[in-house]
Amino acid sequence: LSPAYEDSLQALCAALNRDVPCACSLLPISLSTKDDRETAETADIRALCDDGIRFGTASVCIPASYVRQAKLYVGGKLPICTVIGFPHGAHHADVKVFEAQRALDDGCKELDMVINIGAMLAGDENYVQDEIARLAQAAHDRDAILKVILETCYLNDEQKKLKQKSHAP
Repeated sequence: LSPAYEDSLQALCAALNRDVPCACSLLPISLSTKDDRETAETADIRALCDDGIRFGTASVCIPASYVRQAKLYVGGKLPICTVIGFPHGAHHADVKVFEAQRALDDGCKELDMVINIGAMLAGDENYVQDEIARLAQAAHDRDAILKVILETCYLNDEQKKLKQKSHAP
């Protein structure tokens, strides 16, 4: 595990008053740096999957292009996750839906979507909520989990309070 992941894990364990195996089961594991994600090779993905299995993490979050082979590699021992609309969510909603459906077809069980930050900053809450609803539907139709990433460093306090609507089927 990377030192940053280990530090985060130790902090979580202390905050939850839990041991490492319990805390690991709550967290996904992912490539730790931007450079790792951009230059990952099959061996890197397999090593990450091996760590996820060894530490009993909630899932392994990997680039979408590796989902199918990771799914085959782990043989059902670990859920596969990928990020949709990474890194800033600026993809058209239709592209995000396609990206999600492809990841699900390849064996993903968790999707982490990045909201369209530009739309949020412009105050187009309806666009953002519609985009979330569309991806939630795609995930729920396939019994997958959708997690929504809010890049809060770009948002003011009011924008961080995005009105919640139920998008469950």
